[in-house]
Order: sequence, then C-alpha cells, then structure tokens
Amino acid sequence: MKRVDALRDVLEQACRKHWAYEVTSTLPWWVNRGRYSLGELKGMAGELAKSCPPEPEVPHLEKALVKANSIISEATGKNYGIRSFEDLRGAARTL
Repeated sequence: MKRVDALRDVLEQACRKHWAYEVTSTLPWWVNRGRYSLGELKGMAGELAKSCPPEPEVPHLEKALVKANSIISEATGKNYGIRSFEDLRGAARTL
C-alpha cells in the first residue's frame, strides 16, 4: 500500500505542475469539455497564474520520491538517485 500511496502522491504532484491544473480545477471537466478551445484554456491558465500563488507541493512528497526511487530501481536494476520531482521527471523520460 505504501508504494501505491507514493505513486498516487507523485502523480498528484505531476498534475499540480501541469499548466492546466488551476484552470481545470476551477472549471470542472464537464463544463470546459468542448466549450473552450485549447487557446482559450491556455489564456485562462495564464491569467490565473498571474493572480494565484503556485500550488504547494504534495504533503510527504519527499517520502513518495524515496519510494518511487526504490520502485524504479527494483524494476530496472538502475539507481537514478531521485531526490526531487525534477529528478523523477528526468528518470521517467529515460525509461
């Protein structure tokens, strides 16, 4: 269960870092689906980014990163030395 929780936390952090997180959190998917173009959503996301503070990191992200490192190491036999979300993103690109 701890590994599942860790992967859920890592995925949540990835969502929070996505450009559309604030706008799609403000406008539920069933409202914006088909109603707004991609350009309009990007424009709204830009406006929200100017006026809203950045999303905080997921609680316990450091522990989730340690678990993610062990999951990847066990699966691939390589140690990526993941210490930050950006390290994890880099490791994911090479997998």
